[in-house]
Amino acid sequence: MARSAIYKSSVFASEPRLNPKDGTPDRRNSAHMDEKDGEVGIIGYEINFNRYFYRYVAPRPLEEIEADIRSIENDIMRMLAEVTGGQAG
Repeated sequence: MARSAIYKSSVFASEPRLNPKDGTPDRRNSAHMDEKDGEVGIIGYEINFNRYFYRYVAPRPLEEIEADIRSIENDIMRMLAEVTGGQAG
C-alpha cells in the first residue's frame, strides 16, 4: 500500500500535515480570509485548557464524605437548638 493511501485511510488523516501542498493561503478563497480584518489568515485560536492542563483528582472515600455530612448535620441541629431553645437531637 502506498504511503499516501495509508495516510488518507488512517488516523493520520485527521491530524494536520507538516508540509501541505496547499500551504500558501489563496487570497481569492474566502475560506482563508479573516472576517474581522479581511486579511489572509484567521486571527485568534481557541485553546482547550482541559485537554492540555487537566489533572485528574480522585474523589474522596465515601466514608470520609459521609462523616463530613454527619458533622455538618450535627452543627445545624446544634444551631437550630440555640435559636429555638429546644434540645439538639
